[in-house]
Amino acid sequence: MIASEPSDRQVLVLAPVGRDAELAGRALAAAGIEPRVCPDPEALVACLQAGAGAAVLTEEALTLALVARLAEQFEHQPQWSDLPLVLLLSREHLSSRAGGLDPLGRRPNLVLLERPTSGRVLVAAVKAAIAARQRQYQVRDLLVQLQQLALELHQAEHRERRRLAELLHDHLQQLLVAARFHLGRLRARVDDPAIGITVDSVDQLLDESISVSRSLTMELSPPVLHELGLGAGLHWLGRWMQEKHGLCTHVHVEDSEGPQSEGLRVLLFQAARELLFNVVKHAGVQEAWLEMTRTADGCFHLMVADEGAGFNGQANHKGGSASFGLFSLRQRLIAVGGEVEIDSRPGQGTRIRLTVPPLCDDASEPV
Repeated sequence: MIASEPSDRQVLVLAPVGRDAELAGRALAAAGIEPRVCPDPEALVACLQAGAGAAVLTEEALTLALVARLAEQFEHQPQWSDLPLVLLLSREHLSSRAGGLDPLGRRPNLVLLERPTSGRVLVAAVKAAIAARQRQYQVRDLLVQLQQLALELHQAEHRERRRLAELLHDHLQQLLVAARFHLGRLRARVDDPAIGITVDSVDQLLDESISVSRSLTMELSPPVLHELGLGAGLHWLGRWMQEKHGLCTHVHVEDSEGPQSEGLRVLLFQAARELLFNVVKHAGVQEAWLEMTRTADGCFHLMVADEGAGFNGQANHKGGSASFGLFSLRQRLIAVGGEVEIDSRPGQGTRIRLTVPPLCDDASEPV
């Protein structure tokens, strides 16, 4: 399990009028709850970004500007997170103020308490909010474990690919080269034309076998991916698709190193290769675009696009007519906290965008 930061357990309090903040803080502290009184909305938003277990706000704090900022903050929460809010509203303002809370949406962890309220009622509401938050943290920890297991699976698969590639390169290819060498010496001693033709045929078969073995070695585990990073690996992939399949691939990479995790690098490389293969098999064009970018928050975006035949992207997204390849790719991305966006229509080309967050970063964000 992931250890919670101290801020994960804090209950933020914003009550700008009178002694409301002081009294609320005292009641919570007396019940063993760690309160943090925020002097203004800016401090509240900063504390939310650092992490919190819940937040208590009075109606005087709920300006339209703050409600809008809270709505934006909650919009960018990780999928596992729904920060509990406890709002203290007077009877005459309860219904009217509730209407001003619409930007926050119908959130299950939004609790409205009528003022004046006792410390006992406030503590009970906050304890329930903290219990809900703890369950969210448990979900977060499970998601992190699933992400780690998914990446370990990718790494195990890739280690096996590398082992097979090394086996092909260090053993099978050497045996084939040695066999061809001895066959060449034998060919020099053959005088019978019929036998010479047979020897030449065997030599040609050995040459093709060596070529196929080398190609398979590169397909299983391109050395450039491990030696020079994901960016160099994607550029190599573009050249390889041109040489092997005649697909002119325009490659643009903003972050040449790619993710620090080997599992994520391998996942993105394999995804790019699968999507380019789909272009070759289904798009009916000889040109594609491959792009990898990184956003300020550390997310990696991989995009493969073409101007080919296209397909019903909405049906594919729903799974009605999705190919097994795209379905499998989507499941692998979901397992590491990523997502797949498909933009395609028949006759209008295809654009597929993969998003992969920094490993475990999203799952460790408190809010």
